[in-house]
Amino acid sequence: MIAAMKYLLTVAAIILTQTACNRNSEAPVAAPTGSTASSPAVQYSRGEVTRPADLPKELLASTSCSIDRVNNAPRQAENKVDDKSKIQLNGWAANLATTTPPGPLTIELDGPSQVFVTAQRSIKRADVADAHHNPLLVDAGWEAHIDLSGAAPGKYRVRLLESLGAGSTACDPSLFLDVPS
Repeated sequence: MIAAMKYLLTVAAIILTQTACNRNSEAPVAAPTGSTASSPAVQYSRGEVTRPADLPKELLASTSCSIDRVNNAPRQAENKVDDKSKIQLNGWAANLATTTPPGPLTIELDGPSQVFVTAQRSIKRADVADAHHNPLLVDAGWEAHIDLSGAAPGKYRVRLLESLGAGSTACDPSLFLDVPS
């Protein structure tokens, strides 16, 4: 009787452990943190005023993108930024016409000045892959930590530029950032 209870408890523990591991595998993938116990501080990238050389001059128009959150809050059509040195954006972008995984992504901010920032492709988006019936789109998620402290104040339109050679796209998610002085 005791041996049977130990067996049942062991099986239950194994099942619970595997279930927990499977749930964690769908969480966003974080960058490796090395051997330190605490995660490193987020680095905010200053935008470049020069368009990235790997982006072709002609980009295909795309509607396959979304900015889901601005500074950890659900996005609005217009988003007032309180601290222009710490802007966080995340969402997804993909060229649905291709059969290749999503490519490098650049955030373009167009307003009183033009600024380009490279986004990090580090967020798994099973929901996007499922919605479009394409497992390659699981890597369509992105995030960007932007420092606009050197940018002119004003309203900036945000576009997402994906580098895929001849299939490179520009997607307008209808989002504006109102950057303070």
